[in-house]
Amino acid sequence: MKKYFPRYLVGIMASLVAACAGTPSAPERIVVSDDGLSSLALPGHWGRQTSLNSSATQQVADETREAYLVVITEEDDSVSPDGLAAYAKSVVQSIAENLQGARVEDPRNITINQQQARQTKISGSMGDVDITYLSTVVVGKSGYYHLIAWTLSDYWGMNAGLLKSITNSFQELAVPQPRKKRVELTFNWPSNIDATVSYSSTEDKDGKNKSLKVAYDMKVAPKGEYYLVQSLNLKSSFSASGGGEQEKMFTELLSSLAANNPEYLVSSSGEFITAESMDQFMATIDEIIENAAARLKDQEVMEKFKEVIRPMVTKEFFLTQMTEEWDSKVGRWSDAVLLEGETFVSNSSYYVPSLGEETYPMIHTTQLDGLVPCTRENRQYECVRIKEEQHVRSEKMRKAMQTYLRGMARLNVKVKDMHIVKTTLITTEKDTLLPHVVTTETVTTVDLEIQGSRKTTRNRENVEMIYSYKRTSGDPL
Repeated sequence: MKKYFPRYLVGIMASLVAACAGTPSAPERIVVSDDGLSSLALPGHWGRQTSLNSSATQQVADETREAYLVVITEEDDSVSPDGLAAYAKSVVQSIAENLQGARVEDPRNITINQQQARQTKISGSMGDVDITYLSTVVVGKSGYYHLIAWTLSDYWGMNAGLLKSITNSFQELAVPQPRKKRVELTFNWPSNIDATVSYSSTEDKDGKNKSLKVAYDMKVAPKGEYYLVQSLNLKSSFSASGGGEQEKMFTELLSSLAANNPEYLVSSSGEFITAESMDQFMATIDEIIENAAARLKDQEVMEKFKEVIRPMVTKEFFLTQMTEEWDSKVGRWSDAVLLEGETFVSNSSYYVPSLGEETYPMIHTTQLDGLVPCTRENRQYECVRIKEEQHVRSEKMRKAMQTYLRGMARLNVKVKDMHIVKTTLITTEKDTLLPHVVTTETVTTVDLEIQGSRKTTRNRENVEMIYSYKRTSGDPL
């Protein structure tokens, strides 16, 4: 089945969706398809996507509203309006067959920019998620164009007008443009992997430095229909300016976590499924917090420490972090399509653990940074280098940080501005998505006013992960 829905379909907070609700805005820019045959007019808050459907020549979305649309071109110079009904029926059937309890409404014959089209609404469930699709087939000179728009069924009332508006903006170009060079990525891990991973991070916060180095073995093996991923034999070293008790506590924490590090399962299509042994892991976390708090001799300080730390170390938090870490390095790129010389811009959401359960608006850019050779087990493979940037700056986040600092410091702190910029470079094999090098730089800048005095704090964190593959064998699952 072609992927007509994103894996992260239920990941965005409902409150953020509600905040974005309103009358659909007018289209603001024209986006041409990868094959150069057609175009769509997109509102400003919509962006191009990379992994909704690898067969599509257009992939667009507004993730904050859970609204998505792809265009699939069926090139055929001999198509005619006479075959429209039969072709439209076949593609609707393909969607409906992959839904539970599919409900297909009667098709409508419509006209889009003077071209005949046939449109059908389909609803149904995929797992425990209810989805509504709008399938539109347009007859063109170069073939059939299949436009598939979808959203959560609960959001259909909010998104239907906008999805129909973008669908109606579709146009076959009178003069085709040059085709764009596509680079297609595929998750195709061998069933058995033995690798070593080196992780290093440095953090500089207003002149105070921390450094962490970790090395471990990564082992992957089949477990039923899934890949079981394990991190074993972890060794670490930590240093901080000032050292002393902080360095000792952090080293002990890493040792405790390493002994109970959760294994996790991923599917044959590259989706993070779940982590195993989470209850044992969380029991270790609770023990670490209690032991750390016990070192604080002041009872009030001890309780404050636990009050600040506990909301940041929930089971949900760790599962979210593990999922995001997997997706950023591997899962997000499964069946992704990147275009040479093009930057993909989208609106998404960002999670700051210390600020609670809320998420904050984020501008996310993705681009192909180049094709590079890489080596695995003394053999050369073609790798891609992907560059991502995330920019987070909002009034909502500024207020949340101000509330957090006032509660923690018990001072009349005013946060005047807060800005997060995260830049990631991923070097990974194009045909397997086995990562080789991942580097990340996160810069957090906060402008403060404390008792009438202005101060700017800047925290810079650099992380590098290097994968060395000792043995990879077995057919993909």
